[in-house]
Parts: sequence; C-alpha cells; structure tokens
Amino acid sequence: MTDGRDRTMTHDEYAELVAAYAIDALEPEARVIVEVHLTGCAECQADLAELRRVSVLLGQAIDPVAPPPSLKARTIARATAPASAPVAPARSDTPSSAPAMSASKTSRGPSWLALAASVLVAVGLGAYAWSLRQDLASLRQQFATVSAGYESVRAQLIEARRDSVRLTRIVDVLRDPAVVRIDLRGVDRAAGAQGSAFLSSSNGVLFQVSGLPALPPGRISQLWVITPGETPVSGGVFNVDTNGAASLSMPMPPAAAGTRVVAVTEEAGPAGVEQSTNQPVLLGKAQ
Repeated sequence: MTDGRDRTMTHDEYAELVAAYAIDALEPEARVIVEVHLTGCAECQADLAELRRVSVLLGQAIDPVAPPPSLKARTIARATAPASAPVAPARSDTPSSAPAMSASKTSRGPSWLALAASVLVAVGLGAYAWSLRQDLASLRQQFATVSAGYESVRAQLIEARRDSVRLTRIVDVLRDPAVVRIDLRGVDRAAGAQGSAFLSSSNGVLFQVSGLPALPPGRISQLWVITPGETPVSGGVFNVDTNGAASLSMPMPPAAAGTRVVAVTEEAGPAGVEQSTNQPVLLGKAQ
C-alpha cells in the first residue's frame, strides 16, 4: 500500500467499509476512501463483486439500513490521522510462513450479508413451499366437493330419466285402447292384499299392489305373466314398502303375448328364479 491513509486502517476495517459500500450505505467522504483502497486491493475487489451479487438476491427482502453515525466519524478520523511508519512484516525463510498468511485471510469466513441472504432465501423458499402446499390442499378439497356435487347431480339425472321412462310407459299403457286389465287378489297369508295389472301388447305391462305383507330377509316377491299353454314369463322382482305397496312397469315380453293370468310368488332373493314351483300369494285372471 502506497497511500499513507491505508496504513492507519486494518484490512478487516476496510472490508467492513466495502460491505457498506456495496449497498450504497456510505457517506461521500467514506466512499472516496474505499474507492482509493479498491484500486490496489484485489481481495476487496472480489469481495465487492460478491457482495453486490448478494445484494441483488436480497432485493426487496430487507429494508435499507443507514450506517451508524460513529462509522463516518471513525472513518474520517483514521483517514486524516498523521501517517505512521509502516511496520515491516517479519521475514521468514521457513515454509510454515506462507500457510500462516493464507489461514489469516481465510479465517474471516463469509460476510454477514452473505449469511443474511442465505437465511432470507431459505425462509422465503420455506414460506413459498408451505403456501404451495396450502393451495394444493385447498384445490384438492374444492375438487372433492365439486366431484361429489357432480356425482349427486348425475345420480339424480339418471333417476329422473328412469322416472321419465316409467311415466311414459305408464301413460302409453293406460292410453292404449286395447289395454287389458287384470285384478289380483291375495291368497292365504296375503289375503288382505289386492293389485292390478294393465297389459298392452304394444306398450308394455303396468303392475301395482297394496296390502302385501313384507317378506323375511333373503326372500323377495316375483311377478309372473302367464299365457295359457305357455311357460310363465317373469315380470321382475320387487319389495314392498312399509304400507305393503309396490309398482312395476316393463316392456311386454314377446313370449307373453296373449297373457290371461298374472301372479305373484315368494322366491329366494335377491334376483328371484327362472321358473317357480311355489304357489302364488297373489293371483288374477282376465275376464
């Protein structure tokens, strides 16, 4: 160092000024002192470049901090103090002197700005990751809610279509001028039950019953349409409600054309049987 002012300050003190210089936190007098020092110190030039890179990372993450008033006074006082004779470093021809100098330079460790930047970046990334997890959880909940709503609407729509088909068939059957009505009466334990069947060869079969006793678990009621001389054709299975009521509508089975008898039997559930060997509990014949 050739400037008399440089000899009154240690290298670590200049490093402190360089850190403040990197973030534009020095008064004009101190800036001049640092700039003069930087012209002859490669290490401080490298520190300055690194500190400026770190300050970009900090960006808006921290607020500007003004240097303490004592820093300005201390800097000017040291810079204007009378020059003192430089102390010549002790020369040594032993190989151990070079490693000692290297250790003194590296013992300073990372600057406080680099540490602050690392902490802020880590905290920022952690907060951002937490925010993403929260957003993802919220989106999943919203998706589950929408999906549940969609499935509910879909189920209602399917049921509405089924009701529409049943209603249309009922209307078509009852409006058919050639519709055949068969009244059914209960037998044995179902003696109090009564029902009606409406048969239209072109529009289907409509059946309804009331007062039919409920069946024990594992048993089900099965409707049959019977044409004289032909094998009985199943018209479907059903359970009654708490009032003993039920209704069925179905297309007219091709093999059931000319049906004159309608019956209900009790069968093993849940699908009934292909052919019944049981006696009817509800029976009706066309007049």
